[in-house]
Amino acid sequence: MSENQNENVHSGHRQRMRDRFEKNMDLSLFADHEVLEMMLYAYIPMKDTNEIAHDLLKKFLSVENVLNADPKELETVKGISHRTALSIAFMRQLYRTSALRGGHKLTLADRERLYRYLLELYLGEKEEKMNVLFLDANLCVVSVEQLDRGLNDTLRVDMKQLAVSVLSSKCTTIVLVHNHPDGDPTPSRDDITTTDRIKAFVKEFGIDLIDHFIVGRDSVVSMADNGLFYHNDIFE
Repeated sequence: MSENQNENVHSGHRQRMRDRFEKNMDLSLFADHEVLEMMLYAYIPMKDTNEIAHDLLKKFLSVENVLNADPKELETVKGISHRTALSIAFMRQLYRTSALRGGHKLTLADRERLYRYLLELYLGEKEEKMNVLFLDANLCVVSVEQLDRGLNDTLRVDMKQLAVSVLSSKCTTIVLVHNHPDGDPTPSRDDITTTDRIKAFVKEFGIDLIDHFIVGRDSVVSMADNGLFYHNDIFE
């Protein structure tokens, strides 16, 4: 088969894939390698991306892991250029940003959507990281800021940095969130102690800490909902 014939076969395949997607607009009907294959169309216009998609899955095991992979790791896969790796990383950040800035904002009332966002936020993280969610008067998430990262599975929160962050945000209500890399979202005694300490600290600045979410491998636990938090009546 000539190079031109080969390109025509690939072109026809791409159109058939696009037609399948246009018919239902549902990626759940596609296999993981097909999802990645289609994603790469925009970045690799002149090559068959099917083999590259299979190689990505072989190395990273899932679509989610590909999207969360370090660009340098992506570049180790044959066919993934530096430019393509950065484009994949950009897509990831675009999703996270749009979830906060979109017309349908994240809110504490919509726990399913919020938890889905938090699971995506920490997907692939191998160390503990704490973030703070800044909320407006309607308990919608205005912004998310990383406070600290763990060392040997223990979080070290810089209280000075925390004070600067909460005061500069001009929000009076916040929620803490951090992950457990081992996958179990059950709050530890240290989590409870740290939460109490931070709650008392920010209260001095007129800031109300109303919950602390612990993110596991596939679930999120609210300390307030589980009776491990003092101020849990705001949702009643």
